[in-house]
This record gives sequence, structure tokens and C-alpha cells, in this order.
Amino acid sequence: MADSGGNQRIDLAAPPPAPIVSRPLKTGKEFTLVLPQPRFILKAWDKAIYDPGEEAQLFLKGKHLGDKPYTLIVETDADGSGSWAEVDRVQAQVTGGTEAKATFKIPAVKKLTGGKFTKAEWGAAECKPGETLQMHIEADGLEGEWCLVVVEREESPGKWESETRWDGHIKEGKLETSWQTPPPEHDGANAPIGTISDLLWADKELKSGDMAWLLVKAQNCDGDSLAFTLERQIGPGKWEEVGHALSTIKSGEAKAGIAIPTPKKKDPVPTVQTATFAGEVVPGQDATLEVTTLEMDGQKLTLLLDMEVAGKWVQIDVSDVTVADNKASKALAIPPLPEVKPFDELKEELVSAKFGGKLEIGAQVSLDIITKGMDGQTLTVILETAEGGEWIPLAETTAHVKGDAASALVTVPSPIRLLEQFVQARFEKERYGDGEDLILLVDSIGLDGELAALSIEEEQPDGSFAVIAKDRALIKQGQVKVKLAPPALQGKASTGPPPPQA
Repeated sequence: MADSGGNQRIDLAAPPPAPIVSRPLKTGKEFTLVLPQPRFILKAWDKAIYDPGEEAQLFLKGKHLGDKPYTLIVETDADGSGSWAEVDRVQAQVTGGTEAKATFKIPAVKKLTGGKFTKAEWGAAECKPGETLQMHIEADGLEGEWCLVVVEREESPGKWESETRWDGHIKEGKLETSWQTPPPEHDGANAPIGTISDLLWADKELKSGDMAWLLVKAQNCDGDSLAFTLERQIGPGKWEEVGHALSTIKSGEAKAGIAIPTPKKKDPVPTVQTATFAGEVVPGQDATLEVTTLEMDGQKLTLLLDMEVAGKWVQIDVSDVTVADNKASKALAIPPLPEVKPFDELKEELVSAKFGGKLEIGAQVSLDIITKGMDGQTLTVILETAEGGEWIPLAETTAHVKGDAASALVTVPSPIRLLEQFVQARFEKERYGDGEDLILLVDSIGLDGELAALSIEEEQPDGSFAVIAKDRALIKQGQVKVKLAPPALQGKASTGPPPPQA
């Protein structure tokens, strides 16, 4: 409990030390005997102020606390004279050898059957800042009862804020107490200015429900009341208050505890969690659909059974079921699969074709063919090779089918390579006379052995073109020379380019 000066007083009675048991030691051997010594780091209440009848938590933190409970003695200074009297003893259970907790219930206010306050007055109507102001309280029928004194300050018209508070006992029908008013505020450049240098948390990590202790260091503020407000962020730039406390600055320090609120549990939302078939689904037979839910007892569910037909989903069954113990099940009739007609069998078919031996350039190798329903037919066998992304025929032969089998001998040719193709055609002369043969020269690349079909066309008066000469020739060494005979003249002066001017 807090005394009139705002300090906390807790007396600890350490458990008796464990008995020391000695064991035989070897002669001449050295040994070290280590005795556990508890170290107390923090002894505190979880709040600075309690209401009558409220449960209070007492904390004891340290090292090497052992595993036996500690006895905590709760005392009170009834009249504020420094004379402490025992109120109760509680047992603090140790956890992990580093922490002990105990619970003490603040005595509830007795229900008064009678009695009243008859007078409450200050010892003087005025006083100077920093002076001690006496207070006199009288009561009838309240002997030995607690009396809580609260001093408030009017911040604005009609709005009062708590300045400080303390308590005392009614003795002989009265309570004599006092309050030191705040010291005067100094003016001038040399006057000390009250400042707050640090605001710290006593603990690095806290959870919901824990007591958050806030520590403040201040200069030139002794005797001033400090209001602590704990807020949390509920959105970008939006904060809300979750708790507040008052404390008086003494010896340049102030401390206050604010309980971190526990988040409220959200009401569960009715939800369908799973819907699966039990076991294997067989077309044409019933399948049981099992559903699990959350907070949906007594509600009715509509089950829809769809089937994909030609790329579209078609609804084939609708049924209702009622949820009990967050479960529901229903047997659904699975339709049979539609009959599929088999494909008509092929009457004639080439089953396979493969070489009968090792492929070597220049060697003959057999090509063995298996057929179905092709007895007596003659097959044309064409041997091709892939060159430059195209299939080029290399050899051609025939094979006669007998007993759904045929065989042909082919010669494995040398590999060929397609070169870049190029063709350029030109006349051998620039000018020709009437009746003279036209010599057409063709230069090519990559077309050796090809048969070139060449023709000469003449533009007609109507803009169309007519063939006047044509021939075919085999390209050898990239060249071909073709003599094209011009047609007979039909009323024209000449054929070919005009004659040179004299």
C-alpha cells in the first residue's frame, strides 16, 4: 500500500535457507562451496491507487529466488505519522526462480449504518504558495473509519481536475491533516525552469493485461502533479486513450502504473468451413456430402449438385439440410455417365515402318512395313531427309503387300546441304535483229541439277503480257544458256529493242 508520501513499502520475509548436506571429500583436494543468495530487483504493486474492495497484485522480481513461496507483509500508516501497523500477510508463489506474485484484496468500505460528516474546513481562507495549509474535519458516528481527502483544482469554469489525494482515520470524532500548497513560480532570467528530461517504460515488453509502469525524470518540478496518459493507435494518425494516472514528482522522479487493456473477443461469424464427399464418388450411385460449419446450429443449408456437360455446369440436384452440432450430411444421387459410341475401326491402316538394319552411307538397307487390311496393294516408298527445316526427297521405290507385310530395299544417300538460292536472268546481247534467236543467260546459286523453265513475255496494247517464246534447260555449275526462237512477225517492223539510229 502507498504511504502518505506516495512511496511503497513492502517487507519481505525470505524463506529459511535449505539445509547444507556435506559429502566425503578426498584428502588433499580443494573444493568450492557455492551458496545461493537471492537478489531482489523489483518489489512493487501493479497500480499506484486502488479502490476499496479491489484485488491488488504484488510483484517480486529478481534472481536466485528459489522455488519456495515468500511471505509478504502488508502494512499501513493510518495517521501518516510514520508508525506502520501490519494489515495482512500473503504468500507469493515463485515462478522460474526469477518472479513471485501474490494477491491482496484491499479492504472494502464498510457499509455504514449511521454517522455523518459535520464539518470540513481549511485552517485559513488564504495562504501563500509553498506554505502548509491545515485542514480540520469533524464527524459523528464514524469513529475509526477511513476518510479520503481529495484536493481539486479548477482548470476552467466548472471543470475540476484532481490535484492530489491522501487518506486518514477518524479519531475522537475528528481528523487533523495538512496539505503543502505548490511552491511559487519564479519569474526572471535566473529563475529555475521546470523541465522533464526522460519518459521511460520500466519494462521492454508488455502484453495485454499487464501493468505498464511509466517513469519520468524532471528538474525543478518537485511537488508538482504529473498526469500520465496511455494511448494506442487505431488508424493512421488516429489515437485513442486507454488509461491515465496521476503521480507527484518527488526528488526529481515520478512513477505511475497503467493497466494495458485486454482486447475484446470478437463475436464469431457464422461460416461454412468444409463441404466434401465421404469416400469415393461413383457415377450412378448415391454419395454422401458432409458439411462442417461454425456457429450455424439450427440453420438450414441448401446443397446444389452441378455436373459439367459440354464445357458448361448444369444443376442436376437441389436439397436442403439442417445443421446440428455444426455438422450436416446428405445423400445425393450421382447420375450415370452417358454412353459413348466407339469409333469405327479403320479398314486399311499402315501400322509401322522401320529399317531392317544399320544405316550406312552408300549401303542398301531394307525398310520393313506392317499393314492392316492392305493385302495385294502396291506401296510407294519415298526416302526423304530434313535439310534447312524442309523435307527433301532422296529416293523412291515400290513395295508389294503380302500377308499384311511389305519390304523394300533403299540405298542410303550421302547427306546434302541446301545452299542459299540466287537467280539472275539476262539477255546475251543488248540488241537483236528481226528473226534473230534470243539467247537468255541464267546465273544461279544453290540450284545445280534443277530444271529451269524460262519464258519471254511481251506487253500488249491493252496492258497485258503474252508469252512469245519459252524453253526448259538443266542448270549446271550455276549457269544455263537457252536459245529462244521469236515468233513470226505480224505486221510489225521489228522484234526486240529498236535499231540504233544512224
